Amino acid sequence: MSVAGYRVVVNFLAPIVDSSDMWREYLMIQVGNKDLVKNLVPQAKITLAGNPAYKMVYNNDEETFHLKTLEAWTTIGGNTYLIIYKAEATKYPSYLPIIQRMLDSFKVGGGAGLLTKTLTSMGLTNKTLTSMDLTNKTLTSMGLTNKTLNK
Repeated sequence: MSVAGYRVVVNFLAPIVDSSDMWREYLMIQVGNKDLVKNLVPQAKITLAGNPAYKMVYNNDEETFHLKTLEAWTTIGGNTYLIIYKAEATKYPSYLPIIQRMLDSFKVGGGAGLLTKTLTSMGLTNKTLTSMDLTNKTLTSMGLTNKTLNK
């Protein structure tokens, strides 16, 4: 566990489109104890990994960026899983269908093999991942290899 009481287990970054693209939209999954979400106020009840969960969406500013953030969380066993999608407010809707598929397919346990099946079920192939700037080094750091992804 990190000093902050949680650890980042996955961080997906959107590709930089051009030189004017100053913010990288991302989806991050953090794991920690219940303190991780104690100050979050849920706006809606949802289901994550087949378990009761909560979601909130809000606008916020960071430096000069006007952002929109979705946070969804659930507690399974002794771990709280927090999924954060953050994007420039104008780009938020364009990535939302992919983010929703990721939320719908979220599972806990099973290691890299389960993640591979999840990516494949979302239609994400090596070619797609490469076009999203997810390199072999990035995939390897996630415990994925070309061999794993081609299964």
